[in-house]
Amino acid sequence: MDKKIVIITAFFTIVILSAVLNYTVSVPQGVDEEDSELEWSLRIEVNREVLKIYGVSELSSRAHPLNITSHGEPLIIQAVSLTSLLEENNIDSSDVVLFTPLALDGFSVDVNGTHIQNAYVWIVEDENVLKDGALRMVVTDLSQSKWVKFLVEINFELQLEEQ
Repeated sequence: MDKKIVIITAFFTIVILSAVLNYTVSVPQGVDEEDSELEWSLRIEVNREVLKIYGVSELSSRAHPLNITSHGEPLIIQAVSLTSLLEENNIDSSDVVLFTPLALDGFSVDVNGTHIQNAYVWIVEDENVLKDGALRMVVTDLSQSKWVKFLVEINFELQLEEQ
């Protein structure tokens, strides 16, 4: 029985490490390799079509202090609102019916579009990047179980226009 646990643990460790290595050594589509310096990036999709890819430095330049509560403790983070990212790409946030943040390991959560005004991309402090990833999704009016560490993508499902 112990041998099976060791084999399973080794297998999952190899899978996770290969995913992390693959992501960190490849430059995401749409990011200029010379400018990226293999920077962590966030892919924004609308109805499963790539809208834009932001590097951490680009998001950091847009970030503002935000007061949140994390694990019962008040905290000030640097964050960018999802509504501002949508607005700068000419998307009306009121058209969002669902958004789905995706983590590097494949974890995702569907969030009702009514929460878009309280959703932010948290630019993680350098000392916590190994634990949380460079980016996190924070939805301040939802349980922390809906927050996503190691954020790499957000897909926004928009209301279909009536014909």
